[in-house]
Amino acid sequence: VTPQQVKVKVIHQVGEDLAVANGLTEQLREQGFSTSTGTFDLKNKATAPLIRYSDLAAANLVSTYLPDAGYFPDPTVAKGHVIVVIGSEPITLTVPTTTTTLPGTIAPATTAAPTIASTTTTLPPACS
Repeated sequence: VTPQQVKVKVIHQVGEDLAVANGLTEQLREQGFSTSTGTFDLKNKATAPLIRYSDLAAANLVSTYLPDAGYFPDPTVAKGHVIVVIGSEPITLTVPTTTTTLPGTIAPATTAAPTIASTTTTLPPACS
C-alpha cells in the first residue's frame, strides 16, 4: 500500500484548534495521501491521537507517519480510508526516508537489513 492509495480524514474535537488538524492534513498531503478535515463532538475528550480503520494495511501505513497514535478498528470506515482523530496531546509526524540507486550505478551487495531513517515534526498541542 502506498500513500497515493490511502485517503486520510483528519478530525479534531469541537473546541480544539482547527489549525492543528489543518497542519497535519497538509503534511500528510505533502507525503502523497489524499486528505480532508472534519470535526466531531465527544462527551469524553480524546487525549492521544487515534487511527480508526477497517483496512489494516492502510492503518499500518499511516501509523508509520504517526507512530504515537493508537489504533481502533472501525467497520464503518471504507477500505483504503483511515480516520485520524486528534486528541489534546501534541502530534508528531514522522516521515520515513528511502534510499534509491540511480540508473547506471550498482548497489552494494548486503545481507544486513536496511536501515530506515526518519524526519520528525512536532505540532503544538491543540488549544481548548
